[in-house]
Amino acid sequence: MERMPILLSTVLRVVSKYVEHGTVQDRLKSNCGRKKTVQVPRNIGIIAQKMRQTPTLTIRRLHLGTRLRQLSVQNMLRKTLKMKAYRRPLVQALLPGDIDKRVKWAEGDPYHGQHNVLINLHWTSGFGVT
Repeated sequence: MERMPILLSTVLRVVSKYVEHGTVQDRLKSNCGRKKTVQVPRNIGIIAQKMRQTPTLTIRRLHLGTRLRQLSVQNMLRKTLKMKAYRRPLVQALLPGDIDKRVKWAEGDPYHGQHNVLINLHWTSGFGVT
């Protein structure tokens, strides 16, 4: 098999690459590999400050206000700042008559004398026919 001659342009390209970079190996592209993190102290401080000011702020509104990705903001809150989202449970206020009802329930009369509640139930097949 006959070898192809090396082109002058190839030799010049390799020589100029060696002169410019000191090596003929391929350089790593800047846009390959894992993306750089945005979890720098400046961004973490911004997120922490906004959460101190308005703790009811949602992650969605927080990421829109800081121009950071929503997942980045969520990771900063959960992993770096160790914050957990929760909703306050709504508690119904006890009225004066509720205490008597609770006592009756605990003593075994859950229907407060209205035992016909279970008798008047109508069972259906699910098609509106009784």
